[in-house]
Amino acid sequence: MMVAICEKAALFRETLATVVTSRGHHVVCCVSVFADAARAIERCNPDVMLLDTSLADGDSLAWLGARRERGLALRVFLLTASGEDSSAAAALRAGHADGVLDHAVALATLERAVNGQLTSTSRPTMRVAQAPRTDWLLTAREREVIGLLLAGRSTDAIASTLGVSRSTVHSHVQSILRKLGAQSRVEAVSIYLGHTTQPAGSVRWS
Repeated sequence: MMVAICEKAALFRETLATVVTSRGHHVVCCVSVFADAARAIERCNPDVMLLDTSLADGDSLAWLGARRERGLALRVFLLTASGEDSSAAAALRAGHADGVLDHAVALATLERAVNGQLTSTSRPTMRVAQAPRTDWLLTAREREVIGLLLAGRSTDAIASTLGVSRSTVHSHVQSILRKLGAQSRVEAVSIYLGHTTQPAGSVRWS
């Protein structure tokens, strides 16, 4: 299956691409600008689009609507990290999107979407309930850090936001990697956002 990703947060965008490709699917684009995604979609005609809700403005939704009116199939899932989103709800009502996914459950639900388990006759019409995560493995501060990583913040930006030093942030990141059994920040976020609740050392990638 071919998937187009258009998401502002760099780390989350990269994580989504990693998960998609690790399952044998093809990412036709992994970008932060809708115009770039539109060009890739016209060129490759993917099956699924994952679109940052903040990029789903009038112009992008009109483009998606026009594409559907031409009978070109494209499943569109809006990604949000901010709870209820009125613009996403409006896009659903207008038929421009097939579902809204919280960042916290996007990876688990994406598995079903890209494998065809969400069919055209069973489109989600509301936000997907949050799946259990690996919160119990991390301290409150570590959860803050991984949340900022997910938002695409650099080490310096995280340090500034939390009012700590770069070395403290680095220590938190290393602790997160160790607890989640991850080799990189991208893999750590993938594990954290997934629905696994296994302890570190038992997480394996297929």
